[in-house]
Parts: sequence; C-alpha cells; structure tokens
Amino acid sequence: MSLCSVYNKNAKVIKNIHVPSVIRYSPIRPDVVNFVHTNITKNSRQPYGRYNKAGHQHSAESWGTGRAVSRVPRISGSGTSRNGQGAFANMTRGGRMFSPLKIWRRWHRMVNVTQKRYAMCSAIAASAVPSLVMAHGHRIEKVPEIPLVVSNDIERIKKTKEALRILSMLHATNDIKRSADSRKIRAGQGKMRNRRYVQRKGVLIVHAGKQGLSRACRNISGVNCINVCRLNLKEMAPGGHVGRFVIWTEAAFRKLDKLYGTRRRDAMMKRGYRHPTSHMVLTDLDRIIHSGSVQRYVQPKKHPHPRIPRKRGELLLVRKIRRMTILNSKVKQARKARLEKLRSLGKLPAKKVKGPVTKRTNLVDPWGVPLRRKERRVVLRKLKAEKKAKKEAAKKARLDRIQKAIARAKAKREANKKKMAEAKKQMKDKKVKPVSKAEKRKAKQEEKKKKIAELAKAKALKKAATTSQKSKKAKSAKKAKAASKAKDAKKDVKKVEKKPKTTTKKDVKKTEKKDVKKDAKKDTKKPVNKDAKKDVKKVEKKEAPKAKATQKK
Repeated sequence: MSLCSVYNKNAKVIKNIHVPSVIRYSPIRPDVVNFVHTNITKNSRQPYGRYNKAGHQHSAESWGTGRAVSRVPRISGSGTSRNGQGAFANMTRGGRMFSPLKIWRRWHRMVNVTQKRYAMCSAIAASAVPSLVMAHGHRIEKVPEIPLVVSNDIERIKKTKEALRILSMLHATNDIKRSADSRKIRAGQGKMRNRRYVQRKGVLIVHAGKQGLSRACRNISGVNCINVCRLNLKEMAPGGHVGRFVIWTEAAFRKLDKLYGTRRRDAMMKRGYRHPTSHMVLTDLDRIIHSGSVQRYVQPKKHPHPRIPRKRGELLLVRKIRRMTILNSKVKQARKARLEKLRSLGKLPAKKVKGPVTKRTNLVDPWGVPLRRKERRVVLRKLKAEKKAKKEAAKKARLDRIQKAIARAKAKREANKKKMAEAKKQMKDKKVKPVSKAEKRKAKQEEKKKKIAELAKAKALKKAATTSQKSKKAKSAKKAKAASKAKDAKKDVKKVEKKPKTTTKKDVKKTEKKDVKKDAKKDTKKPVNKDAKKDVKKVEKKEAPKAKATQKK
C-alpha cells in the first residue's frame, strides 16, 4: 500500500498520493495503546474525598470487657432503638467507610513521551486497516477506500448542509446514523452529574487549517473534527481500542511525514524523533517455527529415562556392603559368587539383559539431522578406512624419500672412492714421497714470507711513483726560480755598469757563491731525491756561461 487516491467534493478520484511512512511501517500494538490510554484518562480526574467527620458524629463509647459483647463503640442514651447499637466502625450502621478517600491520594499518572508517541503511531496505522476499523464497529461497507483522503477544498466548507452532502457522497452517513441511534441515557449516578447521555463514536475528520470545517461539522451527531497537529489518543483510539474511522484532508495526510518522520529521516516538527518500525517482516512466530526450513535443523524431542528411586532397604544393604568391604576386600566377590549360585539353582530370578537403545549422537548428516547409532557406526567405519588409507599413503611417500636419499648417498660414496683410486695411481706413477707435518708448516711459512715481500714491493712502487711526481713539481719550481734569478742578475749587472769602481769580478763571484749556498740550504731542508740534485747541477752548468758573459759586458 504505497499509493492512495484523493477524492474531491463529488467523491471522484482527482489524483494519487504516497501513503505516509507512519501508516505503512508503524507496528500496531493494542497493548501499548490500551496502557497509555488508561494512564492518560486518569490525568483528567478531579480529586474528591470524604468528610473527615463522617461516621464519627455520635456520642458512642465502648462498654469494655465483661458483658460478653464486642468492644465496638456503642451509642449511649435510652428510649430509642439506637441505644446500644455499634457506631464508628466500617461494619456498623452509620459508621465511616474503610480507608476513607482523601484528596491527596495519587490521582494522576506520568506517561513517557516516547510511549505516548508510540501509541499514537500505532493508532494512526490501525486506522488504515479496514478489518480493524470494522472490528471497532464502524459501518464502512460502501466507503470507496481506506485510508480515505479528501481534497483541500473541503476545509473551506462552512455550512452543515454541504458537509452532510459530501459525507453522503463518500458513503459515510451509515456510520453517522449508527452513532446517532446509539444515543441513550447513562446507567448510574452520572446522569445526575451533567453526564446524562452516552453515544458511540462516529467519523473523525482530520484537517490541517482553520477555514471553517470544524464549525460545519460541530452540529452533526457523532462526527468529530480535529487538527493534525493536535491529534489525541482519546480521539484516535477511544476506549483504548484501535481502529477509528478517519477521513483525512490532503494537507493533513501529507503533514504526517513531517510530524512523525520516515524510516530514513527524522521528524521535522519533533526534534530527533522517528516513528517506530517493526524488526520482523513476518510476525507469525508459529508459522516460522513450523516451517520446513527451520524444522530441518531442529532436533527431535528427547525423552529421558524415568529415574527409579531406590528403596530404603536397598540403600541400607548398599551401605552395609560398603562398610564390610572396608574391613574385608573380598566381601563383594563372595557376594557376587553367592548370587550367581542362587540364580543357577533357580532360587533367584535371572538378571535382566538390557536391549539395544538407539541414542542420538553428535554426528550429523548433510541436512543437519543427527544420526542414529547404526548410521554412526557406518560413518565411523568409512572415516577409519579413509584415515588408514591416508596413513598408508604417507608411509609409502616417506619410504620413497628414504630410498632416494640412500641411493644418492651410495652414488656419492662410489664417486669419492673412484677419485681416491685415481689419486693413488698418480702418486705411484710420480713416486712422490708422502709429505710430513713439519714440511707442510715450512711450506706455509715460506708462502707467507713471499706474500709479505710482494706487499712490500707494491708499497715501494707506490712511494716511488709519489716521489717522482713531487720531483717533477720541484724541477718546475726550480726552473722558475732560476729564471727569476737570471732577471735579478741582469739588474745587478746594470747597477755594476753604473758603478764600475766598487764592483769587481771577485765580488760578483762571491755574491754568486752566497746565492748558491742559500739555495742549497733551502733545498737541504726538504728531502730531495738524487735525480733532483742532478737536475740542479745541470741548470747551474747551463747558467754559468751566461753569467760570465754578463760580467764581461
């Protein structure tokens, strides 16, 4: 029931709308509705009580003991029939009631908000079930549809005549007539307390605005009008019974989702609230339990063996045997032998042999049904055979592995033997003497020395390479120095030319010698190779004739 049709003033279908989630998915719980309704109705009671002096307005006293009468207070005085009659007590004439009512008793009841909302949701959902509406007593045989939704134009009606016409078009007048005919005088004291008449409930019209519909319907007997935002459980489930005949306007019908929310969205007009939903799709538990899919896995009922209690005589005998066995361990054996002898003679009845008992086991067949003992034996034999086959296969595989390993070891031994035989033949051919341990040590030491000598040579070669590089650098530096010296010598010669008297050949030679000594000292400070010294001498030899030529000039 996902869609519902909307009717106009002439009871014709205009369009279809979605049924609210409250009506579709809320669980119908008559027990919750009844509980909430009874507690809510208690809240409209007015406190009342008895007069505090009622039943105690007599001059009565007890006669006390000794007169063979009860100690109830008795009316004093004489000359009337009331003389000596009991008073005050609840069982006496004109006495007070037992536990008289007080105005401070607990008249009202507090009901949880969620509980009230739950009851309201289930009452709304029940109003959309035709069987429940009919069970409530409403006459809806000719009504086109339930839930019955009407267009919003009906909210603008202000005349009772128009309202009656529309109700008759929707075939709701049968229910109105039923309600009007049920009007009768109340039984009891209420008829004298401004509650004279009693009447059955009729149609409930739920609207969403204030446009005059309630004024049009207020004079129709049995018809009630209410706003959606003020829906009350007393109106939706009168007497605590679900299934009221309700006519909804389109606006009110659409507003139910905002008021009570949906399965996936909270209510807009109630903070954090969502209407209740049933956890089970099918609530018929008997049907579920007795279905084949469930019964296939259910074990049959177990019938335990009846426990036969031992008699007192037997228990005493058992205790006696136990005490005797403490003193003599062979008492049991002697008793057994004696009983067997008596049975063989026929003085005692033969022992009862227990027949085969078929018990359920833990083994289960493919459908989940436990096996009987005979079936279990067959299964166990198969399992044992399978285990044996697996063990044998494993043993065979292990033996194969071991045999292969033995074959490999034999092949290795044979190969080693062949190698040894070949080596012996070579030794015989060469006639080489066997080497002693001392000779082996000497050979190892010699090898070590050779290695050390080779390492030393390699280090020496590295050093020579580094020194040659240094000598080349030194040669280049000396050439540069020699060139600079030649320049200085030329400058000195020029100076000598200017001053011929002071400079002589001897002085020039002395200066040259001093310069050479200084250079030699500088070179001796640093370690110079022989090759470098030779290079220096060659340079001096080359530069000597140039110096002489300058002197001559």
